Amino acid sequence: MVRGVAEETQTPIDLAGCLALAVIATAAGGRVKVCVRGHWREPVNIYTAVALDPGNRKSAVFDLMVRPLLDAEKALIELSGPVRAEAETLARLAKAAAEKAAQKAGAAEPGCSPSRRSPRPDWGRTEASLRSSNGRPSGTGPWHGSRACNPLPRGSVRF
Repeated sequence: MVRGVAEETQTPIDLAGCLALAVIATAAGGRVKVCVRGHWREPVNIYTAVALDPGNRKSAVFDLMVRPLLDAEKALIELSGPVRAEAETLARLAKAAAEKAAQKAGAAEPGCSPSRRSPRPDWGRTEASLRSSNGRPSGTGPWHGSRACNPLPRGSVRF
């Protein structure tokens, strides 16, 4: 390709060669790393600079060398359209769920952290029915029995 572009544009072969290296490095960017020593790794990068007098057809060579890369990028964008649409939908759903959870947390009782709530609801049970046979509250500790979040007077019913 380098010789063909150089011949078609009547430019030095070095110009097309430097641009070919830059295009290949762009396509492979971030995929190759060199192990310098031990755990020290560096990405392989190529920096090119083309210096010619004005009117030497640098832009024409650049356009011809970059066209395959741009075509591949366009094809990948078209192929990834359904996947991107699905990801955007999932992101919107996750954001809506997070906002709903934030609203629910904002409406929670002040001073009550979720970690101190009982993981098992005791709806409709009285304080007396929560006591074990030895007379002590069953499930005492930070998860149940202490009623730190919703203190109830003895004998009251939780709704």
